[in-house]
Amino acid sequence: MKDESKTKKQLINELAAMRLRIAELEKTVTELAAARKSPPDSEEIYRNIFEHIAIPTIIIEEDMTISMANKEAEKLSGYSKEETEGKKKWTEFITENELERMKEYHRLRSIEPDVAPSSYESRFIDNDGKIKDIFIVIDMLPDGGKRVASLLDISDRKQTVEDLRKSEEEHKKKLKEFELLYEIGTNKYT
Repeated sequence: MKDESKTKKQLINELAAMRLRIAELEKTVTELAAARKSPPDSEEIYRNIFEHIAIPTIIIEEDMTISMANKEAEKLSGYSKEETEGKKKWTEFITENELERMKEYHRLRSIEPDVAPSSYESRFIDNDGKIKDIFIVIDMLPDGGKRVASLLDISDRKQTVEDLRKSEEEHKKKLKEFELLYEIGTNKYT
């Protein structure tokens, strides 16, 4: 295990915290979509909300170009806004084995938004080439062409789940060994 000092309860608590973050992420995307539907004088409020959300969030154009990225998206990707906005397509951040699926979701979202999933997991490549497991929540903006996507790094959560799985396997193995020793011991004296 990566961190053997963590108890099963601590790992379960970490999972619960990650589930809460995912719920917050989904709420944020809904709020952003609602803010975008507000009257034009709310543009400043919308930009403020977008920029200060504690979750990496981007606006994606129909042609897949990232037109806006907040501070948290800069941290997740390792690229500045200047390097990203209007210059990079979101496809540049997706691993090769996930790319076709993600492009299909993008295409479906344009023609039948209800058919494409609004949340899913994928793999993300940052500026250093590090691959991260991410949970994406995405929705179309009212203008019909743009999408708002929030990205949550779930790499630690996935590692926690793997650690729990390995811990459970180890406990099962030890239990079987104990049962075998017990059986040998009882057979020896009967």
